[in-house]
Amino acid sequence: MEVNSESDQQITLTPTPTDPSKLTTDAVNAATDISRRELGQLKELVFERIEGRMETVSQRFATVNEKLNSHDNEFSFVEDRRVEQKLDTEKAVQNALAAAKEAVSEQTQAGKEAIGKSETTTSEAIKALAELVKSGQDQQRRDTDELKARVGLLEGSKKGGDAATALFITVAVAIMLAAGLVVSLIP
Repeated sequence: MEVNSESDQQITLTPTPTDPSKLTTDAVNAATDISRRELGQLKELVFERIEGRMETVSQRFATVNEKLNSHDNEFSFVEDRRVEQKLDTEKAVQNALAAAKEAVSEQTQAGKEAIGKSETTTSEAIKALAELVKSGQDQQRRDTDELKARVGLLEGSKKGGDAATALFITVAVAIMLAAGLVVSLIP
């Protein structure tokens, strides 16, 4: 609010418009992008670990097979145990891969649910802010109308009064109007 000290004692009010919904939307979009990026990184990390373990297991199988095949005639008993062990290991690897696949699926689903909840919560918060701003604006309009009516009554009842008194009343009304705006915007 500016007060000019010219001879006509004019008061100029300059409102500053703000758009909190754009800021909120930008924050929501940034949070969503971060969540998606983190989920993608987590998925890549899980798959890298699974592939690394599969490669390690495959290398171990190859080494065991080579050693046991070279001594096949001498160690038939060991061969029988190796076959049994190989089947158990393959079953364990299959079970581990199935469990890892299920875990990744569950993590992906949990991530989707978390994003959905976040979007719902943010949407509700935006709606609540919009309602708060609207109610503040409505209260501001009512206060402005009431103050205009009071100033009109004061000016009508004191025609020919002192210019300094009129200026004081106008400044007081403007201060009350600004205070009402600030109070109505506080959550």
